[in-house]
Amino acid sequence: MRDDLQVEPEELARASESARHGSGIASDVETSSAMDAVGSAMPGASAITSAAVAGRAFDKSAEQLALGLEQYADALARSGEEYIAVDEQVKASFSDLIQRVAG
Repeated sequence: MRDDLQVEPEELARASESARHGSGIASDVETSSAMDAVGSAMPGASAITSAAVAGRAFDKSAEQLALGLEQYADALARSGEEYIAVDEQVKASFSDLIQRVAG
């Protein structure tokens, strides 16, 4: 097992894009209207009310998933950006140190 940490900012950016894409897909989910249509397909059925409630609950879950994925995408993007900034600061500090020691 390796004990070092390697961060690939490009991979974080790709993961962020994927999460954002998933959020968009989840945002498009809308089952309540189809579930509401159960009533016209099965007049008098006892499941009509339950189907409508289930459809709205599923829509709500999809909305929550979309929001969570969007927040996750933002966090991944920020992590990559912050890693790059810190990495550049460390490189500059080492360059400074090397110049002082050599100088």
